Formats: sequence, C-alpha cells, structure tokens
Amino acid sequence: MKYFDLHCDTLPIVMEEGKSLTHSQMMVDLSNLPFDQYVQVLAVFSYPSLSADEAYELFWSSRRHLDTLSDLPECFRYILAVENGSLIGDHIERVDELAKAGVRLMNPVWAGDNLIGGAWNTDRGLTSFGKEVICRAFDLGITPDLSHASDPMAKEILEIAAQKGKPVIASHSCARALQNLGRNLPDEYFREIARSGGIVGLSFCPPHLSDGECNMETIRRHLEHYLALDGENVIAIGADWDGIDTTPDGVEAIRDIPALADHLRQNGWSELLLHKLFYQNAADFFARQNISF
Repeated sequence: MKYFDLHCDTLPIVMEEGKSLTHSQMMVDLSNLPFDQYVQVLAVFSYPSLSADEAYELFWSSRRHLDTLSDLPECFRYILAVENGSLIGDHIERVDELAKAGVRLMNPVWAGDNLIGGAWNTDRGLTSFGKEVICRAFDLGITPDLSHASDPMAKEILEIAAQKGKPVIASHSCARALQNLGRNLPDEYFREIARSGGIVGLSFCPPHLSDGECNMETIRRHLEHYLALDGENVIAIGADWDGIDTTPDGVEAIRDIPALADHLRQNGWSELLLHKLFYQNAADFFARQNISF
C-alpha cells in the first residue's frame, strides 16, 4: 500500500525532544511502516504565543533537525509546510527564504489573526500585506492552504488563485455540511478548490468530524460527502497527526491506515478509489506543480 498524507505536526515536536521521526513513539513513527511508499507533508507550526522572530527561528531549528536525521527509511519521503504564517511578521522577504528552504504549502493563519489576515474564528479577510504575501507565495511555488482560514480570507485567496491560474489546497479540513463548524470547509469552497486543480485532505480531528461517536464510519461519511461533490480526484488524507490530542476510534496512528482502507473496501470502495484517496490524488497534485518527493 502507498500512503500520502497532507498534514502532520510531528517535526517540531521531535526536534524539541531531540528525537527522530523513526522510533518517535508518536502518531507518526517510521519504524515498522505498513507501506511500500509513504510521503508525509511535515508542517512546522508557529505557536501563537511566539513572536514572529521566535516562530521563524523555530522553523529553522526544525529544518536543521530534519537535515540531521540519517535513519529515515528508504520508502519515506517528505514535503515541508508552514502552519501559521505569523512567522513572516512584517518581513515579506521571509516568504522567499521559506521557499528556498523547501516549503511548498503554507497556512497563512491558525486562530485569531495576524498580519496576513483572519483565521476561521474571525470574520477578517486578507490585509493589504496579506495579499502581498499570498501573491509572493504563489509566485515562488508555495501553495496557500485554506485549512484554518476565515471564509472571507478563503474567498480572497481563491480569487487571487484564479487570477494567477494557480491551485489552492485545504490540507486538513472536514465537511462543514456534516459538522457545522467555522473550522470546516463549506461545499462551495471544496468545489472552488477542485476547479483550481487543488486537493482537499480530510482531518481526523474528532470534534471536526462529529459531536458524538467518532470512528472509521464517521470518516467514511465525510469522505463520501466529498465524493458526492465530484471529489473522486480531489479527496486525500491530511490526518493532522500529532497536532490532535485524540483520534477516531480504530485510527490511532499511521499504522492503522491499512485498517481504514479495509473498512472502506468492505463498504464498497474500489481499489482504484482507495489508491486515489490514500496516494494518487496527492501525488498527482504535487507532480502538476513540478514538486518532487
């Protein structure tokens, strides 16, 4: 089985603890992988309590730590991302430095607001500086990530993307139609992301999936809602490993992905559709951007 995941927060945690991604004893642990090939988008999360300079240094510390890891399995590849663009501060040139460091996805916000604009729990769109950041990111090959964005910000980013002929992504977002939270993705934005040539990764954060019981069946309902929006070539997984405290029952870590595939298979999913969900749609997206992994 091949697996491509669009979001985890494991890297800065193992950096701070002086560990490797291998034998991390976390949700993302590269020992005894059940995959023939595994590609993980590694996000560096900028904590809201940090200043822009502190968050920027955290990114570089995490990047340097990744370079020291010599025990990564041969079947493992990664792509870098930034979660919360607050690390940019008011230094537009930092977008250039992040691109040079290999960052290929960026969530402009996380919660509240920053100099770029407002997150899902605000009604703020992009600031003037934020529009400059988004345009620079597109021009440098960094795809803006709408997970965590406010509806006004998401709308403005999609408009900029259309003007530039570029795709947009939502790396870890559940369906708002099934769980009515501002953090979740409205159907109209799913369709706009699809039209842009982007993809949407489903988060495994239980409160984003359901108010009550949360298990593989809950995951399936959200995925099949996206399929009903003509999402066969759009859906992916962005589990938010190690960025969430709990997971749906039966899916505690990457080792449980084959079991989730079995659950979907038993509920009528074809092998082709499973391959698209767990690997091919994400791989095709990055191939279209000429991003190797």
